[in-house]
Amino acid sequence: MRAIGRIVAAVALLAIMTGEAEAAGADCRRIPVYTAPCFSRAQPSPGCAAISYARAPCFTVHGLLQGSNGVPGIRMWRIGTKRVLGIVGGDGSPAADDLVPQPLYARMQTETPGWLRSVDARFLVCPLAAEKAGWMQPVCIVSASHVVLTRRHYGFDPPRAPEPLPPSAAPVGSQSPPAPR
Repeated sequence: MRAIGRIVAAVALLAIMTGEAEAAGADCRRIPVYTAPCFSRAQPSPGCAAISYARAPCFTVHGLLQGSNGVPGIRMWRIGTKRVLGIVGGDGSPAADDLVPQPLYARMQTETPGWLRSVDARFLVCPLAAEKAGWMQPVCIVSASHVVLTRRHYGFDPPRAPEPLPPSAAPVGSQSPPAPR
């Protein structure tokens, strides 16, 4: 009997916490969450059942957010993994106006229209499809903290220009041949 009471209390606490998080705007989703194959279709087939938000909770990720070629046009690399998340709006559209929160988007913009700076940060994201190996998981961004503008790209630092060698350290045989007589 005590076990049932504890379970009921835990479920009630979870419901209260979920309600507080949603009231605080901690969820950007405006559509149901589906499995990856169902989400990838224009209209989920009748056999696709929605997943409850409780089974696909929002989570925090340390990632690199950057513009990319293809759809979706903004992607996030989960630092330390090979996983890439696709950024979509809360309605599932990769062309939504609210892909990136406005304060963050303003910092990412450059002088060149259409180009975005890369951002390394801790993001609170909400999945719009269940995670599946080999598939890009669509997520929407709720917020970002510890934001740093960067030039990194998917785990690789940008190439650096080689530093010139001092004249005394020039490799042997690198001198120009004598001029013909």
